[in-house]
Amino acid sequence: MKFWIATCSTCGNVKLAQWTTPTSCRRQVEADKGLGNFCNKALTDVFEDISPALRVRLSLNRCPEFDTQHSHIDFYIDPETNRYVITSLPFVAYPPAVIEPEHSLHQAFYRAKNEQAASRWLAKYGEAIPPPANLDYGVAETMLVSTLGYPGPTPLTPAENEVLQASAALGDVTLDIVFLIIEVLGWRPGRPVPEDDPGWIAIWAEEEMVLGSMTMARDILGMPDFGDYWKPSAVSEFYAKERVQWDI
Repeated sequence: MKFWIATCSTCGNVKLAQWTTPTSCRRQVEADKGLGNFCNKALTDVFEDISPALRVRLSLNRCPEFDTQHSHIDFYIDPETNRYVITSLPFVAYPPAVIEPEHSLHQAFYRAKNEQAASRWLAKYGEAIPPPANLDYGVAETMLVSTLGYPGPTPLTPAENEVLQASAALGDVTLDIVFLIIEVLGWRPGRPVPEDDPGWIAIWAEEEMVLGSMTMARDILGMPDFGDYWKPSAVSEFYAKERVQWDI
């Protein structure tokens, strides 16, 4: 897991951010600077330098606790029992006065995450969380749905869960995309979505950052394989309206 410190050039606030996907690009890093408590002017300045689709993606605010564009989502797993808890910490900005050396911010993040994990484990299982050495860890961007099933708050029907697991068998389906589809967009596994649905713009934004996101979405929704270069009409029309070209 990599960290960087973002400083708002306008208001001076400092924010800890992370990314875990090797293909994350500068557009994503710049976009992350607009999250948290940064001032509106800085937000506008940053958004001028990112993909129009990513701008739409970042504006979504449904279920931010399970949205990797709004929160750090981590998993604490006991491999012997397959018990687990999910932690979710929002991207937060801090006034410079509270920041000491950079490592102290990292330590504060890990401390808050560990405290949340311990609290949630106790509430879920009625006992203390196992020692760190006995746990496995993961993040939503790399955690496969085949590892834990679907751990989100929205219950799936047996048929929907079967479709989700079948899609996982076709390739590496990660929970960040599954959370986006189910919790943020409100779509359901095995239910195809029309090409003109504006939610495709958010999926396309993920594709711009990590190739294969569109394929994962189609598999989860039970849609045909339209090829690697398929672009839903909602995306094509959106970019035509924006009158810009933005290549992956």
